[in-house]
Amino acid sequence: MRQGVGSFNRTWLAIVGILALLLGTAGLLLASGLGNKVGQALGLPGALAAPTQSVVTPGVQSVFESPAIPAVIATAGMILAILALLWLVKQIPRKNQARPLRLHADGADGLTTCDPQVLTEAISQQVEAFPGVVRSGAVLRGTASSPELTVHATVSDRTDIREVVDYISEHTAADLETALETPLQRLAILLDVSNSSRNNKTIVL
Repeated sequence: MRQGVGSFNRTWLAIVGILALLLGTAGLLLASGLGNKVGQALGLPGALAAPTQSVVTPGVQSVFESPAIPAVIATAGMILAILALLWLVKQIPRKNQARPLRLHADGADGLTTCDPQVLTEAISQQVEAFPGVVRSGAVLRGTASSPELTVHATVSDRTDIREVVDYISEHTAADLETALETPLQRLAILLDVSNSSRNNKTIVL
């Protein structure tokens, strides 16, 4: 019941892929000598270095001979390493459970808040009361006005899956909507089917 970072990964992988493709294309054009032809076709000013010439001018080379350049390169490497580490940390799945829900926010009459864990425990108990459900857990995300519910339950291999799904959809979810006085924006049901050999089959709905 933990959320991954699929969209985050796809976005950054696309950015890195595009940059790598552009740099690789530029390198091929320079190495093959086609850079000037492409530049002339596009109407770009100036001329690029030929394959036998240095890519950078002597003035630029002298800049890179400065004693400060190793420190700059080391700093850039550290920044890239930190960004890579942050990306790896971002891969850790998180529950992203909702913060305390504000059910009533009229300052004149007082504020009413509810810990999401109170609701998820009640949901788990209700689902576990259904015949054939071995254990259950739930995560409530979003806000009081836009809630999202994920239910994870383990059922025996003789349980009617459709009945469990209908019960969660029509009773458990409906009771939560009544308690929050707002419809669920999203309902996800994850079922593990357990048999006598203790092997699990997972069904995601």
